[in-house]
Amino acid sequence: MQQLAGGMLGHPESSALDRSAEANVSVCLRRHERTVPLLQKPRSRTINGAMAKTTREREQHAREGRLEHIRDQVSSGELVVRQMTDSERSHWDDHSVASDRQATPEERTRRDAARKKRRDRDKRNA
Repeated sequence: MQQLAGGMLGHPESSALDRSAEANVSVCLRRHERTVPLLQKPRSRTINGAMAKTTREREQHAREGRLEHIRDQVSSGELVVRQMTDSERSHWDDHSVASDRQATPEERTRRDAARKKRRDRDKRNA
């Protein structure tokens, strides 16, 4: 099998590349346990004729669902949106200072980028 796979990988113009039984050979990658089938057609991104959603689209759909749930709770009176009190604000400010001290540089960079993105989005939506 190694000779067959080596021949197919080494000489792509060889006649072994026809869609025969040899085309179902799998090669094990280094440091990986999975195998990669050779000459396999890429999977279609369609599900029942419709394009499959990307990760970003799935996340956006989930976010919209969560926001809709919050709107329903607010309209039914289950959830009340209000301003923070001064004591709550000071508690969470103390909490954020303590968590800042423990944050790694990568976490701080990620947090700052998220804050900037949020500010920019708020400016656009204002």
